[in-house]
Amino acid sequence: MESTAKDFIGFVNYCNNHLSNSTDYGISRVILKQILATQDYSIESIAEEACVSQASVSRFIRKSGFPSFPKFRNDVSTAIVDIAVNRRMAHQLSYAN
Repeated sequence: MESTAKDFIGFVNYCNNHLSNSTDYGISRVILKQILATQDYSIESIAEEACVSQASVSRFIRKSGFPSFPKFRNDVSTAIVDIAVNRRMAHQLSYAN
């Protein structure tokens, strides 16, 4: 749980601070725009929407710290669920006290 959230935060940090070219910017824009639907996205759909090749998306995912697109998609989806659950729990605890 902690690792996927850390990986997700690392990905967002990479997108905010380390993009090296317009291709990477376009890919990150597409991914971040649809971050809540990442589980439903394919490498093909991201490439098409960003107007780049599938290989460019794959390279971007590896540069951002993930070994593969399936691992990225799984970890981001898991991290989003974990973050949402933790926020709900914190919210409920704040009202319980």
